[in-house]
Amino acid sequence: DNIEVKEINSDYTYIPDQIFEQRLIDLGYDDIIDEQVLTAIISNVESLDISWRGISDLTGIEDFNSLTELYCNNNSLTNLDLSQNSDLRLLECHWNNLTSLDLSQNSDLITLVCPWNEIASLDLSQNTALTNLYCFTNQITNLNVTSCTALERVECGANQLTSLDVSQNPSLNILFCESNQLTSLDVSQNTALSSLNCSYNNLTNIEISQNTELTYLNIDANQLTNLDIANNPSFIEIEVRNEKEAITAAAMWQQFHADAEIRLVIMLDNFGAERCKTTAAKLTEMGLRENILLEASGNITFDTLDDWFECGVDVISTSAINRGVKPLDLSMIMGD
Repeated sequence: DNIEVKEINSDYTYIPDQIFEQRLIDLGYDDIIDEQVLTAIISNVESLDISWRGISDLTGIEDFNSLTELYCNNNSLTNLDLSQNSDLRLLECHWNNLTSLDLSQNSDLITLVCPWNEIASLDLSQNTALTNLYCFTNQITNLNVTSCTALERVECGANQLTSLDVSQNPSLNILFCESNQLTSLDVSQNTALSSLNCSYNNLTNIEISQNTELTYLNIDANQLTNLDIANNPSFIEIEVRNEKEAITAAAMWQQFHADAEIRLVIMLDNFGAERCKTTAAKLTEMGLRENILLEASGNITFDTLDDWFECGVDVISTSAINRGVKPLDLSMIMGD
């Protein structure tokens, strides 16, 4: 019965989360923690960065009605109500605990970054201006982007998608939909597509004959038995996971581009030096090394460089060797 009722003057906005209010103080929008901030001060704020603070409640964000950019990533948010922030163009809310995200009132949104949450469904039917979508590593089972005709980049990997319709996204340039449960993927309408990662799905076929601008393709860990790359003269890299996929890619390239002298890079990802050596030898034995560059990646260290040197690949790529290198100070001291 001793419930305390907080009375807020109509000129003020209620801010119950003390960490949120402290951040507003740090930014110069408030002076003391008293669960309120003058509405007139925040109503004209266009960009707000409150990331990496441990905020769990964004009550009060509704009165930031001029907001076009909101950075609230790396907090402890379970709910995010942006229904009053209709001018929002950019939203970064990754690394929170969101289970849903209602953006139906944010029709001007251009960039959405919401990975590493627990979102189960994402309805973007009202976000017709959306250009960049990053929603990977959630629990999304349904993703409707058919109304987002301006989309140029979609990264929706590591979800639970069984289907994905991108037929209404003609400007799509980059599509990463790896680690889902897709059994089919139609990219025939995405003629501007330059990068496609559809690895770790259940695809038995992928048709890319209309994607003549494609320069990167990762088809790892599917059930593909054939790949037609006759119409992909710009193609430069395919990532594979086993010897069979490497042979298939090389054979198809030789079949359709043998006279073009265009090199194809086949990425042998996480093969290890010995498997790379075996694969390289097999391709040579089958006469499939012409215009083919083999690139190895994964678990490459200083200690194993000799093994990699003798494994028959043309290029190795690694972050393990350069990781931890001290930065080089290129600053200059100017004097008289």
